[in-house]
Amino acid sequence: MFRPLEPFKELTTLQERINKMFEDVLPSFSLQDSKWLPAVDIYETDGSIQIEVEVPGMNEKDLKVKVEDNTLTISGERKFEKKESKDNYYRIERNYGTFTRSFFLPDNVDKEQIKAKYENGILKVELPKKLLTQISAIVLKNQKPYIKKVESIVRQYIPEEDIIEESFRLYKEKFGEYFIVSKYLAVLMYVAKKHKKSINIQEICNRLGVSYYSVLNLYKYYGFNRQKA
Repeated sequence: MFRPLEPFKELTTLQERINKMFEDVLPSFSLQDSKWLPAVDIYETDGSIQIEVEVPGMNEKDLKVKVEDNTLTISGERKFEKKESKDNYYRIERNYGTFTRSFFLPDNVDKEQIKAKYENGILKVELPKKLLTQISAIVLKNQKPYIKKVESIVRQYIPEEDIIEESFRLYKEKFGEYFIVSKYLAVLMYVAKKHKKSINIQEICNRLGVSYYSVLNLYKYYGFNRQKA
């Protein structure tokens, strides 16, 4: 038995995966009584989430953007203009009628600062992130070169890859994404001790410009000295 060829099946599967990726960023739903659904693009920057709705041939006054609780609703109506001709037939393929698209807003969106504008057939909705979220993103981005520098110096004293990886993993589990070198060195002391690796933590502190005694105090404060290695 021969199976019929489905040349577009892989393309459909790929599109479904792309749609799922956007749903993870900004989940959406549509009302069943919508006559048609315009195409929507969603992308994210450090400072905002951007939504672009493709609605050519519409008037700005026929589009509505509403925020209620944690839901953003975009709706509109494309009105059908009747055309008559005695000599020609017209084929109408564009969708007409009403549509509604709704999106669940994440907690980091500043709902009071949402903006929308319509130009060249595209409705653009900007969802600014709360200031604290923007600052956190900038801080984390700017930390990366510094973390690389710390790692480079530490590797000169500890060439063992497993100790380096475990120290960064344990730091992230205990303290999160924000990197503080003195706390990291306290974690490193514990992991090195666990692997029975002798390190000159005081020399590492001097090279990184960190107080050796602060690291020792953090080592004791967080109970690393009481944990079994």
